[in-house]
Amino acid sequence: MKKTFIIIICLLLIICMVSCTENHPTGGVRPTTEFTVNQVVQDNAVFQKESNVVIRGTGENGVNIIVDLIDENNKVDESYSTQIQENIWNITFKAPKASFDEYSIAIYDEYSTFKKEYKHIRFGEVIMLMGDPFSNNLVEEELDLEDLSYYVVSDEGAKWIDFENDEFTIDNYSYKLAKKLSKDEECPVGVIINQVNGYLYEWLNLENIEQVSPIKNYLVENNLYTDAPTKKGDTGYLEMTRSKYVSDLSIAYIIWNHGFNEINSFNDKIYTNVYFQMLMCLMDYLNNLYRQFKIAILEIGSYDKLNVVTLRRIQKYVSNYYSEAYLIPTFDLNNDVKELVKRTVNILDKKSLVSQYSNLYVDIDEQQQIIKSIKIEINNTDLLIVKDEDNVINHFNVYYNDPEKGKVKLDINPIIENNVIIIDLTYQEETEDKEDKNEIIKFYDKNLISIEYGMSNDLSDINLFNEDELPVLPFEILFD
Repeated sequence: MKKTFIIIICLLLIICMVSCTENHPTGGVRPTTEFTVNQVVQDNAVFQKESNVVIRGTGENGVNIIVDLIDENNKVDESYSTQIQENIWNITFKAPKASFDEYSIAIYDEYSTFKKEYKHIRFGEVIMLMGDPFSNNLVEEELDLEDLSYYVVSDEGAKWIDFENDEFTIDNYSYKLAKKLSKDEECPVGVIINQVNGYLYEWLNLENIEQVSPIKNYLVENNLYTDAPTKKGDTGYLEMTRSKYVSDLSIAYIIWNHGFNEINSFNDKIYTNVYFQMLMCLMDYLNNLYRQFKIAILEIGSYDKLNVVTLRRIQKYVSNYYSEAYLIPTFDLNNDVKELVKRTVNILDKKSLVSQYSNLYVDIDEQQQIIKSIKIEINNTDLLIVKDEDNVINHFNVYYNDPEKGKVKLDINPIIENNVIIIDLTYQEETEDKEDKNEIIKFYDKNLISIEYGMSNDLSDINLFNEDELPVLPFEILFD
């Protein structure tokens, strides 16, 4: 009996040893030079929960590389291996579920000739901020960074910040957004700062540009195109220098903030059309690069003396076109970062829905062949709210072509019924008959030019909201 028990124990030990090593190749080349590891794997990294973690690099052919994921108790949680072929190695594994647990990653060759170890590795949510930086709105309060990690990308490289030893500045928006996500999701958050003041064509992929002739033709004609970008300002420079530092990361949300520096260019109708196509081109590129992500387009804010109406139109159209793109209204916030963060999170998680013009209904008098009223339906809400004692909608205008005065703004105050804006096109006018002082009803409809809502640069006093306390997006209805 005792002998049988000992045999069973020995068998179990052998099985355990085999199971721990059976996936690891043996007999590989003993390396003479150190292997490399891709930039995203560093101390303090946060990887997207339950996504593919890509660890790769270069080295000598025939060398066996082993990657261990080690838990807080210094036990190997998972172990993976591969052999270097054509001087390249690549190991991809599924990230654990989100938690505040800390791991380390050990990477070494079969003989442990060379070994790299990365500490304070966590798995949670990863967000990336792209486009123009928020450098004019830095955090002023005391920072609580325990559950956050920042990965700062530049043209020369990228680094997961060591908060104790590195010099760094953090903008208010990304900090409050990351803290909100960390609290809501109960996990660490990795923030990728991939921002720099630049033109949209600098962010584009050159191969994509080649497929959209209007973009390339415009850039060539204006001496902006080069097929070998080498400096800031060259077409594709930011994409070429930065994408290699982030393309191996899985990302939950991308925050796109761009356009302020190009507002003056929208006076050129040709550039306006090209900018729209470039933004569509960028969305296609990001969609191919990052699977299962959402992108938040921060709508341009309110500026009294800048022409931002055109950019808002472009941003709205692009967000409507792509199912993974969400427009975040900012024009009424007056730099209220806390509210902007709340909107960003709620809209991306579909807790709140942005409302905009969806349908037009016309009430026609068949006998007189005239329009008596127009109804404008607003989507994603059952109730519109006008924040005004007199129920006057700010920035809502109806224009009429007067035979004598030309384009005239009508003195009409729409009525709100649930999620519908009703415009009564009748008005009363006294008869010329002195004996008959009754009023007769007339109609504006035959010479209507447009109905406009929010077609102003400064919308800080906008007051038409949906049930989710989000402002209704600007719209314009033109009549032939």
